[in-house]
Amino acid sequence: MAATNTASTLAAYLKEVYPNGLPTVTSPRKTPFLDLFPFDSQMTLGEKAKIPLQVTDEHGFATKDGAGSLTLASAIAHEGVAYEVGPYQLAGRFRISYDLAAQASKSKSSFGTWNAKGFIPKLESAQKRLEAVCMYGRDSIGEVDSIDTNTITIKAGKWAPFIWAGAKGMEIDVFSALTGGSQRNSTTLVVTGIDSSARTVTVSGTHSNIADGDKIFFRNFRGNEAYGVYGLARASIAGSTIFNVAHTYETIVSKDYDCGTSELSFSKLMEAASMSMDAGCDETLVCFIPGKAFARLAVQQSALRQYGGEMKLKNGAKSLEFSLGDIDLKIVPSGFNKRGEFIMLPERYVSRVGATDFTMVMPGKSDEELVTQVADETAYEMRVYTSQCPVIEQLGWVVIGDRSDGGEL
Repeated sequence: MAATNTASTLAAYLKEVYPNGLPTVTSPRKTPFLDLFPFDSQMTLGEKAKIPLQVTDEHGFATKDGAGSLTLASAIAHEGVAYEVGPYQLAGRFRISYDLAAQASKSKSSFGTWNAKGFIPKLESAQKRLEAVCMYGRDSIGEVDSIDTNTITIKAGKWAPFIWAGAKGMEIDVFSALTGGSQRNSTTLVVTGIDSSARTVTVSGTHSNIADGDKIFFRNFRGNEAYGVYGLARASIAGSTIFNVAHTYETIVSKDYDCGTSELSFSKLMEAASMSMDAGCDETLVCFIPGKAFARLAVQQSALRQYGGEMKLKNGAKSLEFSLGDIDLKIVPSGFNKRGEFIMLPERYVSRVGATDFTMVMPGKSDEELVTQVADETAYEMRVYTSQCPVIEQLGWVVIGDRSDGGEL
């Protein structure tokens, strides 16, 4: 037989594995946001999705004290706007050398087994990056507390453990602000070391004037990535234009809850949920909180003697559910959530809108894998691709909270 490291032989194996066996990437790593909020295909590649929103009520009402003819008021129509969403694209590329592929290609079955084991970390990486963007796109993945030469310490309340786990080799940028401001690095900063307990990120590359309060982004993502839910909420509070809609209506402006200078408690979460209720929410709220804060809440609740029938808790709970009138509050821990903040989202009004969820099949093709030959190297390049963005139709029901001293919840 021909040598297994030829283009034709390897292409045949890849073609057998991908289009028919693994056309769409699954989510092997725990990604709470992607798991809770479904993908909604509302557009084709290159187009925008238009999502209508009612931002005021009808107001043409009249009244009269007593009998007789009632003079009608003038009709005052409600106002509506439309989000124009996307397209926001995200792609990843991965390479393997011919000799590495050849070692596992003694038979089609052995190649398939190696492929399943060898490529899963890449798929996990793609899902992990999408989860981080869905949470913090347009908001930053960390905030500088201090810097010692090339070692950056991130503020306690702005440290998201899962974003930085496995981040060695990741490329980042540092800016003085979320938008505008100045870029602190003149060359790419590459992560060379992580110390989670100390919240430090060591980098290589050229930089200057990195200071307290500077924002950290994935390399070349600032201003190009999709909005995350924190990015949407904070942009609406700041009065920014989102999806071509100027946020001049209170009904589409999120709420900001001050947790003070102490740890998160159920009473604080209930107060925050009441802000959503006051804005008209009568839906289930999903509240993402840091893992450490969730652990404390779970211990507090497991120490109680009795729950009502509507409460859900068992030892080692995955989530906590409580009721505030018509609002059911579902509290979910996430390692992608920064340790000093939480966000409450109306579950029924949040989705991921786009043209395609993560796939390794050529967009627009049913039987062509995203596998190419590297022009100047004996290697294959595989790609994963998605076009999507989180959308919150009821932004006015969203509540974000953090400590005023910047500490952990």
